[in-house]
Amino acid sequence: MSKFKKLPEDLTLVFDGNPIYVLAQHFFAQHGIYFDVKQVIGLTICRPNG
Repeated sequence: MSKFKKLPEDLTLVFDGNPIYVLAQHFFAQHGIYFDVKQVIGLTICRPNG
């Protein structure tokens, strides 16, 4: 999130089913940073040449 100069108010991040991302969402919320988490079970990362 450090890439954003200002976070959009309607920010939604998409992750795989790992529950650590929901925990991170709660951590950030405790520090005044709010975003929605969309979990997609079975999501994989496709890396070219990798």
